[in-house]
Amino acid sequence: MLNFFKKRPKKETQELEKKELTDEEKKVRQEQILEKEKELQIYLERDHQEAKILAKVYEELGVLQSELDVEASIVSLEKSFSYKPSIGEGYKILMNLYNKKRSEAAYAGDDEGIDQWMGKMDELRQIARNYTISG
Repeated sequence: MLNFFKKRPKKETQELEKKELTDEEKKVRQEQILEKEKELQIYLERDHQEAKILAKVYEELGVLQSELDVEASIVSLEKSFSYKPSIGEGYKILMNLYNKKRSEAAYAGDDEGIDQWMGKMDELRQIARNYTISG
């Protein structure tokens, strides 16, 4: 018999477990961030700055910072996109960070914050559309 109208038992929703870094992992990550910052300084001090290289280094730095310092990660990833937009790991992480900030603003009842982060998410989606269209 078909049971179209029978109530189904609700599945238990599993909360997403936040991946917490151990102290050792944090230390290693901070060392990696320092190395990337030194590499970035070297490229910034050169007379001829290539946008591709700077974008790549800023993106790598932002990815490393994403688990330790959200604000610094957002700044680094936005600088990466200002040099050369790309759809990769940095794009995904930046979209997740924007979404996290938007949800924090929504939870706090901050309408201006919600609009700000939604606007940034829309800009990022537009970059992806343009990148996809232009190849």
